[in-house]
Amino acid sequence: MDYIPCIGGLANNLTVLTYSHSMEKQANLFGTRLLAATGFVADEVHDSMVTINFEHKNN
Repeated sequence: MDYIPCIGGLANNLTVLTYSHSMEKQANLFGTRLLAATGFVADEVHDSMVTINFEHKNN
């Protein structure tokens, strides 16, 4: 039964490897459309992400 975690890890790795550039592009388009539909301004979202990234790196 010690092999079960190994099989689960292998399955997870195969799932991650199938994530493609096309899927990333679709996710970006979906996110952009969702933000636009809810009234968010893209520049404000970008600025927020830059701030979060800066704070994360400095903590």
